[in-house]
Amino acid sequence: MENIIKSILEIDQMAKDKIYKAESERNRIIAEAKLEEEQIAFNKIREADRKLEDLIADEKYKAEAKLAEIDTELKSETKRLDDAFAAHNREWQENIFNAIVNS
Repeated sequence: MENIIKSILEIDQMAKDKIYKAESERNRIIAEAKLEEEQIAFNKIREADRKLEDLIADEKYKAEAKLAEIDTELKSETKRLDDAFAAHNREWQENIFNAIVNS
């Protein structure tokens, strides 16, 4: 009888040890999973930041190119108007003068 009780106590202790080891293993796995989750989140944020920086740089490049194009068009149009003014200035002055005098 004493041996049976001793065996039951040993089996109970072994069961408790297995439960403790299983809980410890579960806690270790959960902790590792949380660390992995944090690392994945960090990597995704870093990747998103890199993509955003690339997008900003690309849009800035496009905007600068468009501004340069507009500036070129502005200079061309200004030169065209200056040339037209230089070519027709005297004629326009006479037309305005005649329009005022003859009205």
